[in-house]
Amino acid sequence: MTADSDRQADALWRGGDGSAPHEDSHAAEHRRLFERWFEELWNKKNYDVAYELVDPGFIAHGAGGQDIPQGPDGVVGMVKAWHAAMPDGRMTIDDIITEGEYSTIRMTWRATHMGQFGEIPASGNQIEVTSFGIDRVVNGKITEGWGEVNLLSMFQQMGAIPSPEPPDAEQARVERNKAIISRFYDAVNSKHTEVFFDLVHPKFVNHGGASGDIVGPTALLASLQVFYNAFPDWHVSEDYVVAQGDRVASRGTISGTHLGTFFGHPPTGKKVSWTGIIIYRLDDEGKVIERWQDFDAVSMLQQTGIMPPMG
Repeated sequence: MTADSDRQADALWRGGDGSAPHEDSHAAEHRRLFERWFEELWNKKNYDVAYELVDPGFIAHGAGGQDIPQGPDGVVGMVKAWHAAMPDGRMTIDDIITEGEYSTIRMTWRATHMGQFGEIPASGNQIEVTSFGIDRVVNGKITEGWGEVNLLSMFQQMGAIPSPEPPDAEQARVERNKAIISRFYDAVNSKHTEVFFDLVHPKFVNHGGASGDIVGPTALLASLQVFYNAFPDWHVSEDYVVAQGDRVASRGTISGTHLGTFFGHPPTGKKVSWTGIIIYRLDDEGKVIERWQDFDAVSMLQQTGIMPPMG
């Protein structure tokens, strides 16, 4: 952040007349103290200001994993360690909330890692780390402090800790597509056919249907209704699923009881099952836009008695 952007941010935080919104004189006093604290100590390396603003009995109850001894000497030692490792560093106040003796501050440190920090050698990397502090101010002096610093992020930026691997976008796409096809089958089995209009693209084409290509979700639903009428307990399982890129291949088993008229043939009451393989193609938005299919229709027709056994 540049000096100009710092001034712009401060102008936004303050009112048009330069005063903080809804800020009483006590809160304004705290803000002035901490503005001076960060500018003089952290940004200008004026360590004497710590002995002016920090109570001799100051206690740091927690500082994001840093061990800070009691009193102003402990504070100065901690700040000097940061300056030695990141001498061009600058601390900015991003937000401050005051109630009574306590102020909560959100701040950002930006610097170049030019020297050793603890056991971490200089990396030359640009560092940006956020932290939060709660400080108690009594009679114009900081008497207690609680802090949390995003040291994990800073250590990662310094190269001391590996950063998490970025998500594999292609694998995420594959997993999304597989989940969409599973949801499609759930809708088929539960007869929640309204879901088809969420999952199936308006220009969907099914290749290899018994009556030729099926175009659009409405036609797909009509083709399924024939099976719903003939096999009311119809169920499709996902036996094997293989996915790559924009395609998902599924081998499944269809089962049901022949309780309704099927292609003009009366119900037989027979339980039947047959297998099929379908390849789905999904668009970038996750809509099923195309599929190819083949089923063991001969086995199904033979089990119902519609077609005699062959051989």
